[in-house]
Amino acid sequence: DDDELTLEERLNFESKLYNELKNQFNLLDSLLLWSRAQRGVIDFKPEKNNLISDIEESVALLNPTINKKNLNLKTELPPSLFAYYDRNMISTVIRNLISNAAKFTKQHGEIIITATSNDNEVICSVKDNGIGISEENIKNLFRIDVQHSSRGTDDESGSGFGLIICSELIEKHRGRIWVESKLGSGSVFSFTIPINK
Repeated sequence: DDDELTLEERLNFESKLYNELKNQFNLLDSLLLWSRAQRGVIDFKPEKNNLISDIEESVALLNPTINKKNLNLKTELPPSLFAYYDRNMISTVIRNLISNAAKFTKQHGEIIITATSNDNEVICSVKDNGIGISEENIKNLFRIDVQHSSRGTDDESGSGFGLIICSELIEKHRGRIWVESKLGSGSVFSFTIPINK
């Protein structure tokens, strides 16, 4: 009986419903992507791309999430940095890592994105000063056989599949993905992708 609800109550319900539907959509989307990767039917079209442009594009897409929590997002990036990768896949990884950093960082926290290279590969990192991850949970982050999902600092929910998919996509590029974290001291998620074929 929505006529018995105040405007504030209605808006509150609508906001909660929207967030839950968005989470369900993201879960289904993640499961479908993971399923396609497992069956080997995912399109994989690596080519030479400017990673900096794709990082900046991902940051722009996630600005509403960043601004909602009043986070200070910094980028420490060269003007350009070319690598050999599938744009859709690596953009998915970048967005997932930034989203996770925002999710587990408290209001007015900080996220720093860096990218460097050596002779063979590009190393991209997303660092936050959020709540961090326990040693026990770190072991399970990239494992499909252990369901791991935690609520964010503003009670955001997640599917628990994001990092598993990131791992699959990075492996497809012959790269590596890892995390350094301590409970209460933030996290750094890093991945590598090749510079050349």
